[in-house]
Amino acid sequence: MADKEVFVTYSWDNDEHSKKVIAFTDFLRRNGFAAEVDRMLIQEESAIDFKKMMHKAMTDYKKVIVVLSEGYKKKAEDFEGGVGNEYSLILSDFDVNKDKYVFVSFEGINSNITPLFFRNKEIIDLKDTSPSKEEKLFRKLMDIEEFSFSPVSEKKPQLETKPIPALFHNSDDPNIEYLDYNQNLDLVDFASRIQAGEKSNIIKLLNLSLNNFVNASVYIEQNENDVLNGVKEVYVKDGISLFGVFDTCVIKVLENGDKHYFLYTTTKDVHKIIDVFENLSLVLGIGIYDDLTANSFQDISKVRDIANGYVASSGEECHAMWAINKIYTLWLTYHVTPLQQLAIFIKEKKIIERPNIRLNNSILEHMPFKLEEVIHQSTEIYREIREDEVIYVEYKADLPQPFLEIFTNVKIRIFGMEKRFNKEIQTHLFFYTKNNIFKVDDIKIIASKLWNIYGEDNNDYGVLQDYELKNAVKYRYWDSGRSYHFDKAHRMWNKNSEGIPLYQVEVEYSGFSDEGLCLTVIAFNELVKYMEKAN
Repeated sequence: MADKEVFVTYSWDNDEHSKKVIAFTDFLRRNGFAAEVDRMLIQEESAIDFKKMMHKAMTDYKKVIVVLSEGYKKKAEDFEGGVGNEYSLILSDFDVNKDKYVFVSFEGINSNITPLFFRNKEIIDLKDTSPSKEEKLFRKLMDIEEFSFSPVSEKKPQLETKPIPALFHNSDDPNIEYLDYNQNLDLVDFASRIQAGEKSNIIKLLNLSLNNFVNASVYIEQNENDVLNGVKEVYVKDGISLFGVFDTCVIKVLENGDKHYFLYTTTKDVHKIIDVFENLSLVLGIGIYDDLTANSFQDISKVRDIANGYVASSGEECHAMWAINKIYTLWLTYHVTPLQQLAIFIKEKKIIERPNIRLNNSILEHMPFKLEEVIHQSTEIYREIREDEVIYVEYKADLPQPFLEIFTNVKIRIFGMEKRFNKEIQTHLFFYTKNNIFKVDDIKIIASKLWNIYGEDNNDYGVLQDYELKNAVKYRYWDSGRSYHFDKAHRMWNKNSEGIPLYQVEVEYSGFSDEGLCLTVIAFNELVKYMEKAN
């Protein structure tokens, strides 16, 4: 085996967690893996360079095991200290060495331990060990696949071409290979129109009139999901026949301008259900579904199970989704709860024209003070120290005048020992109000300011909606907030962007935070460097 075989990396959360990591490393060594961890290297080298050690972990070892924890997530997402540097290295190395990194957890698998950009990675849960989990871990470390598949044959099966073949194999009746497919021209035409992005009202495409609907908006307050989603109007029409299948239509109008359409019926007719799916698939393709939470309409046996009532949980429902264009998204579901309900849900997104945001515009232009002067007047409040090394120093200060009309105070986190601003040193800013008094007007102001500067955020939140304010008043926090992540070209950063974000601007109000309404600027120094080049 190679001398540099496995490196185990983790966050120093507490003594108990560190002891588990050490025991885990010893477990690997007892099973034949040349595993190493920082504590082992510290014993061997009296004056170890931690940054150099982390770089070697990323480059010199065949495998790197990342032990996820709440502390690891926080430091990674804040790009804080050694974990933050390591997080950046791993993100940039994924595409080249996708099989190098193995993620494990001693705390189960949940969002509290998983950094944003690791959420789509497989995590081995070692909270409760078992032979199967150990085998999975060993296979990943040894690059040994679980199954041995047959070589691809040189000959393929001889098949006949059939006119408009159905997608479903009838596994319950060996004498019938396919269910008959009945084309519904009205449904095909409807799907074709929304695929083309026609902006005409869905109601008109359904040949209905809103005048014949019952206004059920008075019941919104009784539906918590409607309240949280910002529904302001609800209309219901039943006793109808849409595409010869659906007998009820519900329309929900949201405060942000989006519209939701629900078509549904209760049916045990498997042929009818499959006809709907195949007509949609004829135009839109077979769609996608999450196999961890639902079944595919292509598995006819699952459709029959629901039709016959042979189900135990909502995870057995059949589901398909089509992200059609910027305007429409469509879901088809055969529900378990309520049982045997077939439903089409159409989301119509209102296209909002964003303000004309210049690439060289940012919150930096709205700061009525010089950060260097604020730092000079600040007071040190905390030092993050690991193994006698200062990771960062945090200061707090009063602002000479309010920032964005709201924030009167700031915390400054500098990843270095010098009490000054250096654009080459990672610096985070946390703006807040000293008295931490909940004010709805403050939320209105900051949402408006950020909209005028940046427009819609990464989560498509833009102009503040009434339902956001209602929820803020009711629950005493602003959970939607606003979150902007930018790439090196000052465009919105997303999971398809290269590398890590250039800088981030986030604002939220949390009743669990000492700061209350807080505006965070991650990597403020990178923002400053970008703006100097842009201007």
